[in-house]
Amino acid sequence: MVVNWHNITILLTFNSKYIEIIFGYLTQKPLKGNKKVKRNYYNLSKVSEIIQTAEKSFVETLTESVNGLFYPSESDEKIKVIDWQADNPAPFDTILFRKYIGVVPSVRVEVLPWEKFFDAIIIEKDWWTDFEKQRAASFLKVKELITANLTNIEYLRAGNRVEFEAYLIGQDKEGKWKGLKTLIIET
Repeated sequence: MVVNWHNITILLTFNSKYIEIIFGYLTQKPLKGNKKVKRNYYNLSKVSEIIQTAEKSFVETLTESVNGLFYPSESDEKIKVIDWQADNPAPFDTILFRKYIGVVPSVRVEVLPWEKFFDAIIIEKDWWTDFEKQRAASFLKVKELITANLTNIEYLRAGNRVEFEAYLIGQDKEGKWKGLKTLIIET
């Protein structure tokens, strides 16, 4: 989208939410003839901040959204973001999965419905405290971010019956595989 503003042409190539905000900043004008109104200077640093936010990659946004989150299990573990540059067609089969994570054939690999990754952490239980409710809200935002930006989402786990690495992956708009990884311990 090209916007002409005071003889300056601005090319806007990001989503409409940010265009609307930026256009709002750029079109604020002081009232003419009203001496009591202070001059309204354009907040270019705010516009720059909005543009930078709009240009963040999905991986950067996902990394920020999981920062400080721990996946609840017997050993609460950090969540890491995966950015595989592979553009293999979906589904991401177990043979290819083994290759990417480097596990031998003797290690058990299973594919589960991707929603199961979130079920234990966003479906509220009676005993939850405010901490668990807040964590669930954070994970719900992560889930929404993933479903809005990835297709062919898959949940794969590799390991023994007690300890395994969990991978939630999907394809971005360019067909590259991105997602989350964590360690889960279930006794």
